[in-house]
Order: sequence, then structure tokens, then C-alpha cells
Amino acid sequence: VLPHGVGKRFFNAPDYPLPRDVNLPGRYILHVGAQRPHKNQRVLVEALAILRADHPDLGLVLVGQPDRRFPDEVGPLIESLGLEDRVRRYSHADDEMLLGLYANAAVFAYPSLVEGFGLPVLEAMAAGAAVVASDADAIVEVAGDGALIVTAGTSAGWAQALRQVLSDAALERELRKRATEVAARNTWARAADRTLAVLAAAARGNAMNGGGHA
Repeated sequence: VLPHGVGKRFFNAPDYPLPRDVNLPGRYILHVGAQRPHKNQRVLVEALAILRADHPDLGLVLVGQPDRRFPDEVGPLIESLGLEDRVRRYSHADDEMLLGLYANAAVFAYPSLVEGFGLPVLEAMAAGAAVVASDADAIVEVAGDGALIVTAGTSAGWAQALRQVLSDAALERELRKRATEVAARNTWARAADRTLAVLAAAARGNAMNGGGHA
């Protein structure tokens, strides 16, 4: 797999205000990802239900397009837990809205069960967000030491990890600092350098093996 990178505009996100004309909770957990079962958004809804007693101003913002191949599990769950006033779902966000959401999130959460890469984790890190992410292999590789890693499928575990970040200002600052450092090592410019290195190594290997055959 060739290296990936995060766009320069995400490093400017800390300067973005809260999106205008969007009704957001006072503090919010942010998740960005398509509405598919493996994204595991339901665990965040269940975690919010656990957290709301201690954090009554807390909400959850989910950004991602629905996938018609799968039934909507999250909407009925939100209703059954009585969280309609605490959860916002957006199927699309333009650049300005997305950057504003990243910049002002209390914490970014990415609970996927499996991923090929997990680019939103890098985007959130570049925007300076404190990140809590699942232990899926690709996400752990992307996040490095810049995120708090949680077992993917346990709502109680997610509630505990999110509570740590929401309640411990020192931990939040440390996660934001480490996230920015990880993202800085994963810009598109650096990804291009790594891609060239991969291609050069492949070319050297091919040459050592006698090149191609007619």
C-alpha cells in the first residue's frame, strides 16, 4: 500500500470558528465516516447515553453519507435511548463546516471495527483534535502515539476513555500536542517522498534481479 497523507488545509483548522447556521450541542464528540456497520457509530451513541449523567451539555456529531446497502441502525438507537436532542447527523459537510467541526470538537472518536487506512483520524489530528480511536490494526498504525486507543466493540470502554479526555485537561492537551506531531509527519508532501522511496527501492530490486524479460 502506498503512503497516504493529510491535506494542508486541515492544519489551518484551529483558526476556524464553529460552523454558522448549525445547531450544535455545547460540547460535542465528533465522528466522521460513512454510515456503515463496520464504522461502529452505535458504540458512540451508547457511550453518550452513559456519559450524559456526568456531562449533561455533551452531544455527538456524526458526519457521513448513508449507504443504502445497509439499514440504518443508528437512528433507531438514538430514539430508543432518548438522545434525539443530543445527537446531530449530517450526511454532508463542505470544507468550511468540516474544518470548523474538527477545530471545535471536545474530542474526535473513531471506533471502526476494521479500516483500510482511516484518513479522518489524520485529518482530526492535523486540526489539533484530541483523538480516541479503536484498536483496528490500520488505525493504530495511522494514529501512532497520537491517540488514546480503545478496544473497538465495548461501549463501557468507550465511555471510560471519552470521560478521561473530557475530564482531564492535561490529558486533552497532551493528546492534542501528540496528534499535531503525528499529523505533521503525514502530510501529502512527506507521503510523496515516501512513495518515491518505495518506487526507487522497487526499481533497484528489479535492476538487481536482472530487469524485465521480453
